[in-house]
Amino acid sequence: MKNQSVCIIGIGNILRADDGVGAFIVQAIENKKFKNVYFFTEQQLQIELLEEACKYSFVIIIDAAVQEKSVVFKKLNNIEIAFQPVSHYVNAEMFAALAKQLYQNKTEFYYCGIKGKNFELGEQISSEILQLANEAVDIITGFIVDLNKYN
Repeated sequence: MKNQSVCIIGIGNILRADDGVGAFIVQAIENKKFKNVYFFTEQQLQIELLEEACKYSFVIIIDAAVQEKSVVFKKLNNIEIAFQPVSHYVNAEMFAALAKQLYQNKTEFYYCGIKGKNFELGEQISSEILQLANEAVDIITGFIVDLNKYN
């Protein structure tokens, strides 16, 4: 495992308006040029990323979500999952739980959910969601800066 490395995974479809907020946030953080921070953007969270994600000390999964109130940033701790026969949909909690069960490593998983409103076709993220995206960038950037203080 890389020493204090961070993997940031932005989830969403950039052709579905607010759903592209994960990619927007990844790009904004990538532009800050942090050391030992690695980035992925995916339309969906896939179990094929598990092995790669487990190579890092910290994984942050960013996604637009209808159920969030604004911006949520939380650690995914001790999550138990039951078998689910649906293989084409993996949420952040399931991803973290599978990583722990399959790889038994010490990677810490975090979820950053951003309230989305418009998931229709279109490449433009709504202005209200862009404000929330910038708040998420600040939260995640602060998290990375705090990690680097102890490195």
